[in-house]
Amino acid sequence: MRQVVLRAPRDVDVVEADGASVRDRPSSACVFEATGAAACVRLTTELVRPTGRIVLVGWSHAPVEVDTISLMRKEADIVGSRNSTGAFPSVLRLLEAGVVDTNTMITHRFPFERAPEALHLLDRGEPALKLVVAGP
Repeated sequence: MRQVVLRAPRDVDVVEADGASVRDRPSSACVFEATGAAACVRLTTELVRPTGRIVLVGWSHAPVEVDTISLMRKEADIVGSRNSTGAFPSVLRLLEAGVVDTNTMITHRFPFERAPEALHLLDRGEPALKLVVAGP
């Protein structure tokens, strides 16, 4: 199980089940950032190997600093990805028309304060199709 550890407002780390930081592991050919959290976006340049690729999927709430010096030294690519580009209007129409029954898709619902429990459920590999964590 991996755990995200916030050390300070601008610093984040990901810790493996054995307690080792991903920073201590070999770098990755491709790093996907799916949270949009500024500290996680910044961590990607540290985790990607030379000539690797960073794919930004998560949406940030504001512009995020990226270590361009590391990107240039590593000759790494950074790519923005909008999964489901153009699909939202069609999906919303299907939902509005009642064609898609969301009750069969959403298998678990959690209030925001129980978000860690939702993540642990996924880590344990329990059957779950979609989890919804309702915001504060």
